[in-house]
Amino acid sequence: MKTKTAINDTILEKVTLVLPKEIVDDLNKIASFNETSREDLVYSYIVDGIAGDSRTVKRMNFTDHVNETLGKNNIPPKTVEDIFNNLVY
Repeated sequence: MKTKTAINDTILEKVTLVLPKEIVDDLNKIASFNETSREDLVYSYIVDGIAGDSRTVKRMNFTDHVNETLGKNNIPPKTVEDIFNNLVY
């Protein structure tokens, strides 16, 4: 089922998700506590998950690119992971 929203002409699609009752109960409690709808809560969890995965993919692409670039320039072999690990405090 596709629906166009009037706000920004975005097409929405309905997704059916089957979850264990315990998870649905938890979602209902959290939504009630936050004074929001269960649908909005699930939507926010999905958006947060996608954003996190997107950052992971971008970091992997960056890491691959830097490792490839460093390998072509005869720089001592040190992976981007090693460099990042030295920057973390």
